[in-house]
Amino acid sequence: MKQFDFEAIFNYYSDDPYIFTPSVLEDFKNGDIELSDNYNIYFITWTNRAWFLVDSLTFDNKRNIVQICIVIMNQYDRNIMCVQFEVPNEVKSIEVSDFPHKYLIFKNSENEEIQTFHIHEFLLKHTSILFEVLYIGRSYGVKKKLNIVDRLYNQNHKALKSILMNITELNPDKEALIMAFNFRHKQKIFSTGFEYFESTYEREKKRINTFNEMHIPRKIEVDVIEEILINYFRPKYNNYLKHSIDTLNTKAARFFMGVDISGLVVEFATKETGVHLYTDIVPPKRIHLINIPMLKDASRVVSFNESDIEFSRKKNIDFYLDM
Repeated sequence: MKQFDFEAIFNYYSDDPYIFTPSVLEDFKNGDIELSDNYNIYFITWTNRAWFLVDSLTFDNKRNIVQICIVIMNQYDRNIMCVQFEVPNEVKSIEVSDFPHKYLIFKNSENEEIQTFHIHEFLLKHTSILFEVLYIGRSYGVKKKLNIVDRLYNQNHKALKSILMNITELNPDKEALIMAFNFRHKQKIFSTGFEYFESTYEREKKRINTFNEMHIPRKIEVDVIEEILINYFRPKYNNYLKHSIDTLNTKAARFFMGVDISGLVVEFATKETGVHLYTDIVPPKRIHLINIPMLKDASRVVSFNESDIEFSRKKNIDFYLDM
């Protein structure tokens, strides 16, 4: 039942993910690389193992044209893809890193490194890569100050260890990558909808001001974002929170059920990185928009609903990124 002229939707969205391999965690811990603390959500993913084929590298430094081939594993098969591309004038030599041949290194006339491409960064510029989401977590852990590096590197992360063991023993054609999301953007969207409801100006103004001034603790926001993402993707290595969203009854879920909003949206797009994320129940895509209407009946009873999240899984709007 419509009781107000204005309804509110809370929308949380993230920048493109910061992608790195598990081996880089030690560099983060030693301070060699920095990762902002606002990256509160992380995905552990895997994709087909790939490397540069060293002997295939040719560089025509007169035309600045490079050709190189890449080996991409698919279980027992080794698929080879060759790429030709142009490099800037300042590039005077190109090398492939030592085994396992994961980096392409550009050097100038002084033999100094000026640019380095990881194999998957390189592949994403030339083709589509599918990444299966295996685990989703948040960076708070037990203590609120923990960041992603602390969570994955210092806390003996069981899911990460299990995934790496699985790759070593059962799936050697795969390799793990970690994707960090910040979800630092949020909007409070107000709408009257299409059904007019007569209400006093002061009543509606007070309602809008209440929503605008509402402070939601960052931990509550991160918790509900993690819970919705786990329920949406249902990753293989998440043991909690991936039951039907109809029965979601955590502290974060109850908080949002109690603020009388009409909808909650969690979304991200991998426009810059170009990665296609998927699980057994979510098809590969670059835009993941999870829209959850929260007012269900005349009594304004709020609940999360499985049919809503299933609709979001199936919906594909990737074409917007190509417009």
